[in-house]
Amino acid sequence: MVNHLKTYIGSRRKLRWFLLYLFFACLCCWAAVLFFIYYREKYIKNNTQNDTASEQSGMNIPYFNLNESHFYTAAVIDYDTLLRNDVVSTWKTNIQNYIDIIAECSKHMVDIVVFPEGGIHGYAPMGRYTALLTSSYVPSVHQFIVPCHHKDYEENALHYFSCAAKENNLYVAVNLIEKVSSPRSFTWDGHLLYNTEVVFDRNGMVIARYRKYNLYTEKWGYEISSPDKPELVTFTTDFGVEFGVFTCFDIFFDEPALELVKKRKITHFIHSSQMMTRLPFLTASSVEFGWSFALDVIVLSSSNPYPKYTIGTNVYFGRLQGTRTYIKPFRTSTIIISPVPINPHLTSPQYPDEYRSLQKYTPRNARPTSFLVEHVLNRMTTKPLIMFKNNTSNFTYKKATFECNISASWKQPGFIPNYQFIAYAGLNNYSVAAINNYVEICGLVLCSRTTYSSCLQPAYFEDALKMVFESVNVSTRSTSLDSVRIPTAFDSNLVALDGSNFHFSSHHEEYGGKIVNCVDMRLKHSRANLHTFGVYKFSSKSTPISYFNQFDNVMNLDMIM
Repeated sequence: MVNHLKTYIGSRRKLRWFLLYLFFACLCCWAAVLFFIYYREKYIKNNTQNDTASEQSGMNIPYFNLNESHFYTAAVIDYDTLLRNDVVSTWKTNIQNYIDIIAECSKHMVDIVVFPEGGIHGYAPMGRYTALLTSSYVPSVHQFIVPCHHKDYEENALHYFSCAAKENNLYVAVNLIEKVSSPRSFTWDGHLLYNTEVVFDRNGMVIARYRKYNLYTEKWGYEISSPDKPELVTFTTDFGVEFGVFTCFDIFFDEPALELVKKRKITHFIHSSQMMTRLPFLTASSVEFGWSFALDVIVLSSSNPYPKYTIGTNVYFGRLQGTRTYIKPFRTSTIIISPVPINPHLTSPQYPDEYRSLQKYTPRNARPTSFLVEHVLNRMTTKPLIMFKNNTSNFTYKKATFECNISASWKQPGFIPNYQFIAYAGLNNYSVAAINNYVEICGLVLCSRTTYSSCLQPAYFEDALKMVFESVNVSTRSTSLDSVRIPTAFDSNLVALDGSNFHFSSHHEEYGGKIVNCVDMRLKHSRANLHTFGVYKFSSKSTPISYFNQFDNVMNLDMIM
């Protein structure tokens, strides 16, 4: 009996030790898992590798110690798509051209290069079948995939861009058509197609994937889908900058572009676009510069000028003054290069000696050969610039939710060109995109004739040169507190005026027992060659409209003189 009891007690002790060992083993496993998850998330956030991993992957040594520098070098490509007889040939030709441009950028110590929206395909006719042939599977950033070394991507566009980024030791942002196998697809091929921005790091790894949320014409021609909800996509570089990513038409809405500023506090952005001119208030350069200036953020914007709608490629520095960009012509395209301050509020512009061999970039004539005139409105009423005493004129527009006031004075030119005051608050229709959005507009516009329809094309250059404005003051007051209001100001070449030409401020205050948004914009000094000068409020979101009633919901500008 006693022996059985001893045996039993001994077995219990062994069991307790076994359970104790098992507990500590599980604890160590959980600690290892948590350790892995922590460093994995840290890697995703920083998108960098430690020194050991860098040596194993053969990453090239940077041109200079980026962590000790106050600047990084950016290149944005004013890319002219090379068209061939068919879409697939066009796609292959432009991929090779991209690779050559990346190699050229590496010769100028570029850290990040941004290509435009639609640069690989252009506006070549494309049905779903050819879209599928030239589309790519794009991995999630959480998979840590380097397509250059992955057998599943050997015939994929990502393979070539990944290898180019790795071989040239720079970050590369490209726009392409992404395909995703999905049971939600009702097409014969079982795929969803997205307009996707992909970013590669210096090792060729996919570190960002953004699917465009606010679609324009691509939803019809390319049968592109939008994600169920907007994604706030960012990536961090080894030179210490966290970039936000959005594409073209996204800039007009709160999500995701403005949300990246408000929620993530992002101050550097890459913006691939194929933006089209919508006179009299919007050009690519005025929209991109205005958004950058109003929010005081840096935007690396690359545009595809085909089919010559407008030119918008540039590095926009927010409210920072004294900046420069340089150009390097490359075949039929242009590489625009600029040192960019990591923190523009702490660092004044500096330009290394290496850039003296490059030509300083001045935005060229951006007058397009084609226009979007979706909001030609027969019912629109405007007020012409009519001289009162002392060569001055005033304009006031009032609505329950919006008020616009404009005053102007000028030197007598012998005659007054056809300038018009315009203001509006209400729905604006983008018939091509089949959406409505709420906008507020207040500004002065040069027109070629006295009719408003003539304001939808650039006015005569000679008329703008003869009219010298001594002052133009634009102020708005609105109960709508959402979204962003931008300055939109450009000359008769449709080149945006920089911040040295005007003052712009926006703030909230109490008025009539309500909190309202107030904007003040005015010329800093007298100037001629003024085509458009005003304030434009973007929409917080869009409202879909059906194809059959889209032409009945056009923007109606209601004027009060």
